[in-house]
Amino acid sequence: GNSFFLSSLIACKFGDVAIVPADFISRNQLSCTSPEVSSEIEDLMEASIQVSMNGVDFAPSSARFHFGPPIKLISIHPDRGHPGTQIAVNGTNFHSTYGTIVCIIGNNTIRAKVLSSTQLSCIAPPQEVEDTLTLLSIGVDHHVDPKLVPLPFHYIPKLKNVSIKPCSGSFRGGTLLTAKGL
Repeated sequence: GNSFFLSSLIACKFGDVAIVPADFISRNQLSCTSPEVSSEIEDLMEASIQVSMNGVDFAPSSARFHFGPPIKLISIHPDRGHPGTQIAVNGTNFHSTYGTIVCIIGNNTIRAKVLSSTQLSCIAPPQEVEDTLTLLSIGVDHHVDPKLVPLPFHYIPKLKNVSIKPCSGSFRGGTLLTAKGL
């Protein structure tokens, strides 16, 4: 709308879930933070969103908000690699209906490929410094839950021109091979 004004009574209503205070940003923009809902809810829940300038009268709106169980990271594989490495991410509640799910690695945001509600993959983005420990997190529409515990990902140098010697051995195995980087 374009009729917002500064007031201590501005509020957002999330369906029958809760009414929360809102912040005035400009005549056409407000912000509010979604309330916490029961941790016993195991599936997605939708709520209509309405805005009030006096905390009582709420304007009708077609806006909808989806609540869902929080994303949890369990593991990544591999936990080290170079730019371009495909990283398998295991966790819970990777619901694409939340919005666009992204991997955040260091300061880079990359769209994730959702494989299921417990698996997704992302490609390690370019990194200026090799041999760097960074953190991998997951976000929805570029927002990261502040309670989400990120996992470490270690950038390592990409191997180039590796030679292996010897190049042959017995059927019985047991030949010791040596790899050298050039």
